[in-house]
Amino acid sequence: MSLESYVTGLMKEPAPKGMDRLVLSGLSQLEKMYFSQVEKKRTADMAAAVSAHVPVISVGNITAGGTGKTPCILMLAELFFSIGKKPAIISRGYKSGLEKEGGCVSDGRSILVSQQMAGDEPYMMARKLPSVPIFIGKDRIASVKRAEEMGVGILLLDDGFQYWKLRRDQDIILIDATNPFGYGHAPRSASGAARCPFAGEPFHPDQERSGASDRSDGDQRRARPSCAGCARPILHTCAVEGGAV
Repeated sequence: MSLESYVTGLMKEPAPKGMDRLVLSGLSQLEKMYFSQVEKKRTADMAAAVSAHVPVISVGNITAGGTGKTPCILMLAELFFSIGKKPAIISRGYKSGLEKEGGCVSDGRSILVSQQMAGDEPYMMARKLPSVPIFIGKDRIASVKRAEEMGVGILLLDDGFQYWKLRRDQDIILIDATNPFGYGHAPRSASGAARCPFAGEPFHPDQERSGASDRSDGDQRRARPSCAGCARPILHTCAVEGGAV
């Protein structure tokens, strides 16, 4: 078992015991140092952030793991294309052959690189969206410039919530509504798989069902959690038949 698999398994464990508990305790201390550096980077990046010449919509999350970012990006791209907005997708292309130097996976007419060079998800999106340009690379500002040169009308930033170097017009943050902040652990815990520090108290979707559990002494509304750099709450749920939204 790889170290990454082991740590991921610990994140999913609701009641770690023995050595696993000690490991998570150590990870929590490391996380505090990590989040301190994250905050410094966020402040520096936002101070020097650049703006695109077209609207930018970021789709991201606040916990590690899958929350449906790719299906959401596909849906948005199809929607904007259907109304003539000329969307393009900007992705990092994690662990792809073009991650470091960047490049164009699809120009909206044909796929230009192999799956190995594009990475699995960008290549899959290129196949599903043959008319939508897709750019990858660690330097997303460079990808934005490439897309603008192609004359796109709107940019969809894949997994972009923690990419503070680029200003955006809208942040869409996806969560697992049945497990918003990670496996029953406190948001600030490393075992909670958080990608950014939280403010406020945990808020469970079920609390919206009655409203009573969302109040504290003195009838004060309890602050819902927000993520560093985000002025508004990141989560407001309500109970509906079959789940929470």
